[in-house]
Amino acid sequence: MLGSSRPARRKPRATALTLIAVGALGALLTGCSGSASDADLPPRLESIRPSETPSPVFAHSAKAQIDARTVSGDGWSIQVPAKFEEQTAPGAEGTTTYRWIAPAAGSQPPLVAVVTDAKPRADAIEQSKTLEITLEVDPAIKVTRSELEWPGAQRAILLQWNQPTQGVAGGVTNWQLMVQVNSGLILNALAIAPEDDFAKLGFAEVLSTFTPTS
Repeated sequence: MLGSSRPARRKPRATALTLIAVGALGALLTGCSGSASDADLPPRLESIRPSETPSPVFAHSAKAQIDARTVSGDGWSIQVPAKFEEQTAPGAEGTTTYRWIAPAAGSQPPLVAVVTDAKPRADAIEQSKTLEITLEVDPAIKVTRSELEWPGAQRAILLQWNQPTQGVAGGVTNWQLMVQVNSGLILNALAIAPEDDFAKLGFAEVLSTFTPTS
């Protein structure tokens, strides 16, 4: 049965992959311009707009997930697996990281995370391109970057990649959804798990329930 709760603040567990996906962007984007609406998108951003298609097909869903609960924060909600443990931690200036982690799940536990960025230094298009370039420094990583229609969003971008990881068969699957609500708020929702667990846990469906509410 689905309930509703707000994540409690707890001591964060080390989750390097989440930090790679979000935490490095601030330094890389220092000095970049703020976001722009589609109506006045400058050529600099238009030239790097995502043009790929997510695989599998991905879209927002309000369908209730089995064995899940609804959690919410300031301006967002998402359904997460009911047994996942909650963690919340303040991040860099203007950001907060919420995590839900599978209990006792080995060196790379499956996790769902939400990172709120209330002081974005760049448009989501630019942030997503920067992340793509950063990740693909590793020749073993290929990022798929797609632009989506998403309720409550000025724009939404999905990044998908698989990260080879020692001791994890098939590597670790990462999906990151960047939802730009406006020029002053970008919400990042992430689903990260070993490749086999990602499908078994229905993480694509979990991420599809992410909804801006502000």
